[in-house]
Amino acid sequence: GGILYLDAQGDAEAVFVIRSATSITTEATSEVVLTNSAHANNIFWVAGSAITLGTDSRMQGTLIASTSISLLTNARLDGRALIQGAASGQISLDQNIIVIP
Repeated sequence: GGILYLDAQGDAEAVFVIRSATSITTEATSEVVLTNSAHANNIFWVAGSAITLGTDSRMQGTLIASTSISLLTNARLDGRALIQGAASGQISLDQNIIVIP
């Protein structure tokens, strides 16, 4: 997996919005690292369909998907997971840790 650094450059109010018209998927063991005053409660991942966090990955921020959110085995989320719009949407968990910032 890889590492993505989100750098607030000392601005504790910095907001990050990462959008995809389709899906967002992380690799196994990938990690989002916050630096220089970045906060998980100011990060938003928005997908037009699904979001999948890979096995043993670590994500920061609020996940907003239209259809589904899946946290594969041992994925950790420091944030929230929300389904937007789909009445039949689902969130799937498998031995995960979710910490609300």
